[in-house]
Amino acid sequence: MPNLMPKSIADKIPELGTTDNQRDRLIFTKFFVPLNTWYWYPFEYSKETGMFYGLACGFEKELGYWTLQELEENGVLRDTTFEPIKWSELKIKENYLY
Repeated sequence: MPNLMPKSIADKIPELGTTDNQRDRLIFTKFFVPLNTWYWYPFEYSKETGMFYGLACGFEKELGYWTLQELEENGVLRDTTFEPIKWSELKIKENYLY
């Protein structure tokens, strides 16, 4: 199984709860399911618990929490070609209006 959260990426993602007051967060990675259109952009990550907070895009696009274990159990992959992007740019790209 591929390593979804290598140390090089985990060290870049801010700790869970530390970017609440930031207006324009930087997103460092993207996760996706190869056989459908579901994907996740984490804003924050807890190395201790494996919990993420960010934008989840599935039936709807919404901000929320998910775990590394959930991703691993559901065949999710990490987009190794993903380039970091600012939240303001991602909202436009994903047509997320909230």
